[in-house]
Amino acid sequence: MVKMQQNRDRAAKRWGDKKIYPKIKKIMDKNVDKTSDYILIKENDWNYEISCYDGATYTVDLVAHTCSCRKWELSGIPCKHVMSAICAQVLDLVDSVHSCYQVQTYTKVYEPCMVPMDGASMWEKTGYIAPLPPNFGKKRGRPKRSRKPSTDEK
Repeated sequence: MVKMQQNRDRAAKRWGDKKIYPKIKKIMDKNVDKTSDYILIKENDWNYEISCYDGATYTVDLVAHTCSCRKWELSGIPCKHVMSAICAQVLDLVDSVHSCYQVQTYTKVYEPCMVPMDGASMWEKTGYIAPLPPNFGKKRGRPKRSRKPSTDEK
């Protein structure tokens, strides 16, 4: 348990100056690189229609955090279409990521340490019968036939 707590503390210190996890940042950087492949049509300040070169179109709502490809809603990480809309608005990309991927949330979740427990010999005795392992009955189906070894086999 001490080792687990040390690993958490080490990770929190390593990510202290960052806002999101490094793996999520990598995914977002890949998506930002692909934003030039799309044509944006602005419907209003927060809604966009994104057209791909293959003819597919997607709708993005930056306020409701939705994209018609549904990757943003399912994963919490903005997809390529959302990234192109965010870059057009010149907004902070980190704000579009779900809070579960933020370093601040990670540190809040693992901030309280695990409380150690007493050994089994110090546990309070109860009036209940101790649980026993389950009874193993006969297996279902045809039983395997035990082969008789030949005389020259050991």
